[in-house]
Amino acid sequence: MSEDFPMSEDQAEHPVHNAAMSHAALARKYRPQVFAELIGQEPMVRTLRNAFASGRIAQAYMLTGVRGVGKTTTARLVARALNYEGPNGEGATIDITEEGVHCRAILEGRHRADLSVNSLIHGEIPASWAEQERRLNRFDHRIAHIDDVRMHVVAHSVGSARPPVMLLHGWPSTFVEMLALVERLGDRFDLIVPSLPGYAFSSRPARVGVDRAAVAELCHALMVGLGHDRYGVHGGDFGAG
Repeated sequence: MSEDFPMSEDQAEHPVHNAAMSHAALARKYRPQVFAELIGQEPMVRTLRNAFASGRIAQAYMLTGVRGVGKTTTARLVARALNYEGPNGEGATIDITEEGVHCRAILEGRHRADLSVNSLIHGEIPASWAEQERRLNRFDHRIAHIDDVRMHVVAHSVGSARPPVMLLHGWPSTFVEMLALVERLGDRFDLIVPSLPGYAFSSRPARVGVDRAAVAELCHALMVGLGHDRYGVHGGDFGAG
């Protein structure tokens, strides 16, 4: 026996959306909306809370785990916290009590902060991790320990008589951005491409107060350690300082 149920005006206007929602998995239907509802991830929430409180929010967070542990949920909560604009002008916060300007779009996966993740998941952006690994592994990667920093560097040498050139990436970026230049200039120049402290494979300095002058000293120490007393430098924005 079948029975017809009346549809609301909203359901009539959005039949496809409502059909999808009616068949949503329970984990998605009752997905946490705020960090307080995120169960079983207390250490991670505490780490994020301390980062927001101290103003030391990282450039990126890597979430790993098997399917269903909450990676997408957590990513959306982080995006919501970072992009929060409250009704009274409140800024980024992990303790959200009222829905902000961008909250609904982020939680529903249609905000620009969530676009790249969704595009990658749904195959709209071609990506082959194996191919990217092969590309990175074509270069000579080294690690140098300078003071309290573990500095990662890509060293490319063709035995040129010219002084080597150090290529510094900017912010927010990584050494990967400079690899295209290595491929174009590598037949004529010896090139050194470091990861700035706190970026990519270089560790963050343990001491505080590391400004552009301190980063420049670290980069100079790196070049001297590699045997280069004379060298050229290319940099953009932060790297140019």
